[in-house]
Amino acid sequence: PYNSHGNRVWHKVAEAGIAFLGDIPEAERWLDYAVNKFYACYPVWSDADGGWHEGVSYWAGYMSKAVWWLQFAHTTLGIDGLRKPFFAHVGDFPLYVAPPHSPNSGFGDLAFRPPSSGWGGFLEFLIRAKSAQPDGERAGYWRWWAEQWGMRDQDGILGFLYLATLPDMPPSTPPTDLPQSKVFRGIGVASLHTTLLDSRDDVHFLFKSSPFGTQSHGHNPHNSFQLNAYGEALLTTCVYRDLHGSKFHYQWAHSTVAHNALLVDGQGQRKHTASPDGNIVAFESRPEADYVAGEAAAAYEGRLKRYTRRAVLVKGDTPFVVLLDEIGAVKPATYQFMLHALAPFGIDEGNAGLQVTQPKAGAVV
Repeated sequence: PYNSHGNRVWHKVAEAGIAFLGDIPEAERWLDYAVNKFYACYPVWSDADGGWHEGVSYWAGYMSKAVWWLQFAHTTLGIDGLRKPFFAHVGDFPLYVAPPHSPNSGFGDLAFRPPSSGWGGFLEFLIRAKSAQPDGERAGYWRWWAEQWGMRDQDGILGFLYLATLPDMPPSTPPTDLPQSKVFRGIGVASLHTTLLDSRDDVHFLFKSSPFGTQSHGHNPHNSFQLNAYGEALLTTCVYRDLHGSKFHYQWAHSTVAHNALLVDGQGQRKHTASPDGNIVAFESRPEADYVAGEAAAAYEGRLKRYTRRAVLVKGDTPFVVLLDEIGAVKPATYQFMLHALAPFGIDEGNAGLQVTQPKAGAVV
């Protein structure tokens, strides 16, 4: 089931099956196939915490298309797809990965840019429809997030139908009473913050070590991270592509060397694989500090016996991150600690340090 386009095509087959049921003999088979796929594995890239392996950009691509199926299925088949556990947290992933004014959207293809104002249409459906359900108490936070990004409500015929048939929008609720950091265990992503309210006041450390592997559009390597601070991207991850499948995309962006990750003897991790080579083994969030640890030795194809990366985001007036790598190699090896930024690094050879500076923030390593 782990096929990106295939996980969007099936519900279009279902919609066609519903439309032509009784008119085209094969329509019943189309519908039977699609409903079985829905119950068996949809949404395949998700977890019960609301995570999405392919990243926020592809989460939006999927959800913008799924709203049609969710409405068709409920109206014609009596299937309420929003009862699946994922949809109780469907808006949590973008809330935590791309808070208002974030310079980017985390891991996954095309997440180098902030969320689009055009996402408001499908979010309006999810917010309205979910808010009236017993497990829809988080919908107000999603509305607040969409408003902070200036997202537009649905227009056209769908907008009319939402107003006419769906529950009222819940009150907009800032996430002041939510934990400011969250782990999405099923996809192996932890998002650590000093505040969720505004990225311009936030220090955000994003970490991945995933049982989903590095397949499809979620190609970022295990035990890699991204650091934003005060609205600036400081230590970045390569999720830009010039063209899907190009040499730059597959040979550079999908490689370990293009990310804030570890090389062993100059070699990176097995890339573009569904193998569950990463796992978040610990997570703890407290007012004074957040802690996450990932294990990713299996990603190095037999070169390592152990690779645990531990990170602590220490909050307060001057937040900082402590990073510790515990590495056990099969034989003597050298290690390269890769870091990337959108501005040149200043290198302090005497103190084995470096720094990067952006207009509103900087980082010293």
